[in-house]
Amino acid sequence: MPWPFQHGRTATVTRYIRDDRTQSRTIAPDQPPPLLSCAWDPGTTSAVLGPGMSISSSPRLLAAYDADVDPATDEITVEGVAGVWQIDGEVQRHRNDLTARQACAEIHLTRKAGRA
Repeated sequence: MPWPFQHGRTATVTRYIRDDRTQSRTIAPDQPPPLLSCAWDPGTTSAVLGPGMSISSSPRLLAAYDADVDPATDEITVEGVAGVWQIDGEVQRHRNDLTARQACAEIHLTRKAGRA
């Protein structure tokens, strides 16, 4: 069984190089390998606790523990999911509670808005 989800999705990581002087970006010549057998969680905003209070969770991707992703430079596209995603915060690497024996990387995402 491929790690960690037998019927998981493939995510493609696009790495960029940013020119600090001009703030322009170009695609890096060496791209990381695709992330195989990932789980996609679209997130939710449906739990309302009271006036002005609700619980929301961002979309996230669960990938192999050693997934080659860089929050500062990478964008992600997920098989079967519309849009391009940017990494929101740091990648959390921890034990996967769904399998209880495999470690995973939890990658919180936000939909890319605007142009590069």
